[in-house]
Amino acid sequence: MNEMTNGAKRVAAAPRDIPALVPPKAPLTRERRDLVVDLSSTRYLDQPNLALLLTAQQLAEQEDRDTWLAGVTLPLWQVLQAMGLGRFFRSLPASGGVPA
Repeated sequence: MNEMTNGAKRVAAAPRDIPALVPPKAPLTRERRDLVVDLSSTRYLDQPNLALLLTAQQLAEQEDRDTWLAGVTLPLWQVLQAMGLGRFFRSLPASGGVPA
C-alpha cells in the first residue's frame, strides 16, 4: 500500500487494483407501493399529527409514491382543502366521506 501525508498524519492510500463499483447494466425494477393512511377514527388533526402526516407525504413523494387518505370524513377533508393541503393527498372513497 502506498502512503500519503495529510498534515501531520499518515494516511494509507487504497491499492490501485481494487475494481471500481459499476452500476448494473439493467435497472433494478421495484413494485411501486403507495402510502395509505387510515383516518377512519380521526375527527381532527392537531399540529403534531398534521406535521407527521405531511412528513410522511413528503417522504412518499421523494420515492415517487402517492399518499392516499382512507376513511377521511368530509369535514376533515374540507379543513385540509381550506389549508391548501388537499392537493398533496388522494382520497380513497368511503361511505359518507369524501368523494373520490
